[in-house]
Amino acid sequence: MFEKFSWTGLIGGLTFFFYGIQALKNALQLASSNRVRWVIEKMGRSGIRAFVLGTIVTVLLQSSSATTVLLITLAGAKLLELDQAFGIILGADVGTTFIAILFSVKKIAEYSLVIIAIGFILNVAAKRGKIKHYGSILLGFGIIFFGMHLISMSTAPLKDSVGVVSVFRYVSNHPLASFIISTLFTAVIHASAATIGMVISLSFAGLITFEAALPIVLGANVGTCVTAILGSIGTGTEGKRIAIAHTLVKLVGAIVALPFLGEIARSVSSVASIFSGSGLDVTESGKIAASHLLFNVAVAAVFMPLKKPFVALVKKLYPEPRRDEEKPFAPRYLDERFLSTPLLAFAQARRELIRVAGYALDLFISSLEMFGDSEDVPLCVQEIKKKDDKIDVLNRAIRFYLSRLSQEELTPEQAGEQFVLINIAGNIEEIGDIVSRDLASLAMDKWEQGIHFSEEGWKEITDFHSLVVDGFNLTISALASPHPDIVREIQNHQQKVYLLEQEYKKTHIKRIHSGMSETMRSSAIHWDVLNNLRRVHGQLTYIAKTFMESPFLKGNQ
Repeated sequence: MFEKFSWTGLIGGLTFFFYGIQALKNALQLASSNRVRWVIEKMGRSGIRAFVLGTIVTVLLQSSSATTVLLITLAGAKLLELDQAFGIILGADVGTTFIAILFSVKKIAEYSLVIIAIGFILNVAAKRGKIKHYGSILLGFGIIFFGMHLISMSTAPLKDSVGVVSVFRYVSNHPLASFIISTLFTAVIHASAATIGMVISLSFAGLITFEAALPIVLGANVGTCVTAILGSIGTGTEGKRIAIAHTLVKLVGAIVALPFLGEIARSVSSVASIFSGSGLDVTESGKIAASHLLFNVAVAAVFMPLKKPFVALVKKLYPEPRRDEEKPFAPRYLDERFLSTPLLAFAQARRELIRVAGYALDLFISSLEMFGDSEDVPLCVQEIKKKDDKIDVLNRAIRFYLSRLSQEELTPEQAGEQFVLINIAGNIEEIGDIVSRDLASLAMDKWEQGIHFSEEGWKEITDFHSLVVDGFNLTISALASPHPDIVREIQNHQQKVYLLEQEYKKTHIKRIHSGMSETMRSSAIHWDVLNNLRRVHGQLTYIAKTFMESPFLKGNQ
């Protein structure tokens, strides 16, 4: 294609290559992420099962960094611990080599324009759904391979350049420098597949040998850990431990391998020659991809049996820190970095919803103090309103965060989940308003008029309040770990609340008929308190039912 080196060909090839990497990653995540988080939450276990799970998930997402950041997110939500995540991390490192193996097949690059055409047709022909996602995936693959083809063709003439040959000879003779440069480059671009893909493209052009590429492969494996480290900023202890474990595994593996690069190269070449003798020609690019795979398989084979002592070491290196005084009025989990990946953004929003639901529960529990016979009722009401203001801040932040997700980049299921989570934030805010506005107003009326509940009436209110608290706890459980059984339990609980409300209203009327003075004076307030407590439980039932019927969860049950 090019008789001499072409800067435009190289720059154009790099542009297509990096754009294709991003497009493919986005397409794969859109097509598969609906189930990925749920699968990891439910099936993430120690041992071989977790390793296989990590491999499969990363083949789907085509980014070990994305898998690791997802694990960090789940750990921050208290849904996963390091000992569960460790096997998934090792599997993710193996799964990410799949695309490098595809990169090494030069024939695919030669048909890249055909792949682009097929992907484009599928993408345009289908308005939504799986076919459109498959078209986007093929389009991303095609653009990557076309970029690689341009890179190899535009740089092929450089193999006759004395200066370029000298540069690559220096690279071959200084593996440590190659390793460091590769680590830094991969850390900047956040994609080990991109680094290895570029090296494979240069091998197609005959500019780099397998031996010279080995330290670059090791550097790419270490450099990709930076994404996980950045993703752990602002998360809890377990999230940071997962990032540390991922980095240590890669770093130790690379440090051990660096002194033996010559032996590794000879071993891989010997195996390749055996295949060549059987009629299967293993190219330099094939050896590069194979070394990437073998490194990660070897690391997994060494560290899997050492899981328990290694996890213990990481926990010693990063112990549970002392907790500073929290600031509940500020969002804790709504990280803007995750907005480009809806899967992770929804996970962060759910964490914040669970947090704000906890504050709403605390608010509701405190509401009973407003109806006591203490002289501190105005102070209690003031504290209730302050707590509700903080809940309002968090709910507004959640809704704003979710609204920033682009509708065009969401699947129908993700758009449905976005709608559900925004609605739930509104329901929690409504609970806060019922307590701080309606119940607080009733409490002030009772205090200002000097009204006292009868002993029987006060017991009814406290018992009814306790029943709603139970419903609150069930709803938070449904948000943290969705299951249809919890929703059924909440719906049954709603029936209990309704029946108990009717029973207490009947006994209240009987007390009025019997002429109890306290009951007669407190009748209107007593009645309205029960009504508002029931309204709170109604919101809880609606939250659980809406969440469980969201398209995202219905697709994963």
